[in-house]
Amino acid sequence: YINSQNITYYEPQYDETYSFGIGAFQKLLSYEKEILILDIRICYLIYEHCVCNRDRAEYLYCKNLLNQEQYETMLDKISTYMVMDTYNKQGQFYKISNIYYDTVNNDIIRTCIDKPVYKEKLRIRSYGVPSVEDYVFVEIKKKYDGIVYKRRTQMQLKDAYRYLSGTVSASYIAQNNSKINNQLLGEIDYYKNFYKIVPKVYLSYDRLAYFEKKDGDFRITFDTNIVTRREDIR
Repeated sequence: YINSQNITYYEPQYDETYSFGIGAFQKLLSYEKEILILDIRICYLIYEHCVCNRDRAEYLYCKNLLNQEQYETMLDKISTYMVMDTYNKQGQFYKISNIYYDTVNNDIIRTCIDKPVYKEKLRIRSYGVPSVEDYVFVEIKKKYDGIVYKRRTQMQLKDAYRYLSGTVSASYIAQNNSKINNQLLGEIDYYKNFYKIVPKVYLSYDRLAYFEKKDGDFRITFDTNIVTRREDIR
């Protein structure tokens, strides 16, 4: 419901109502050509932006391909201003492993390739190569108007496999995992059931990460040894 000052948003999944200043919607509503695409998600985006700050990152990013000489030159240039991530023990790269989920017909990645103003994806992410008993992150990653929003919660890998395949329910995960973010689990459950997702791509790489020394908001990462496969996705 919209009046001259506020927007009131009812979230039926949690039976709660939220109110926002009208300015929060002005930028979104300016995209008239995209309204038919965004009308279902527009309230949710503001709801997420204003309310859901736990286990969440919001950032702008760009990617570039470097050769070895450019990489070494850049390392030399940034060393004065940046500090290495603590994950990079003794200056070594650390491994990141991901499983990306999509529809049977790859609808999610097809939409991403079209570069819409809004897109989203779901993945399992781990740091290192996990065993099925290890905790991993189940993440929803969204991009709107160039801003990336990432939210995640933790599950044991064996439970993530079972839950995302439909073998166990969200309520089972909530009851048996003290680390779970229940609100985010509800969002993941909606995404999972709406798209009827299946594991589609395994992607891993070795990462070296640096943070700006003063406040850490600016970050540079270098990824190499990129490995991907579409079979035996685990």
